[in-house]
Amino acid sequence: MRRRVPSTTEGNPFLLDGVAPGALLVAFDAQITPPVVNCGDPNPGIFNVGNIALSLPEAYDAHDARITNFSWGSAGDNSYTGNASAIDSFLLSHPDAMVFVSAGNSGEDVDNDGIQDRGSIGTPATAKNSVTMGASGN
Repeated sequence: MRRRVPSTTEGNPFLLDGVAPGALLVAFDAQITPPVVNCGDPNPGIFNVGNIALSLPEAYDAHDARITNFSWGSAGDNSYTGNASAIDSFLLSHPDAMVFVSAGNSGEDVDNDGIQDRGSIGTPATAKNSVTMGASGN
């Protein structure tokens, strides 16, 4: 895990504060980038996000992170899993925090009505208290 100040005077010649002066970024690495080939979609069978129930409190307590972004999801699993439950439990006990979660990467519009079909959201975006984000028209 690394901590980084997202803006420095070298990258900010106008000395602007931005919208979050003094903000820090906390990054957790899933350890899936292929060592030799390109960084295309990883093999979902080797994707291990670790223990969300431990990483959310660690980011909150040790690094003062109040906003968390999970830009990953699972394909075809729109059930309420342990990871979704861990997000809900964390947010229930930390009302000043928020978790943003990717809706996933496998949404479909089989009937071509311009609306994603039911069941397109993958876990952990099934959490009840987080904000789920998605996009269309890739």
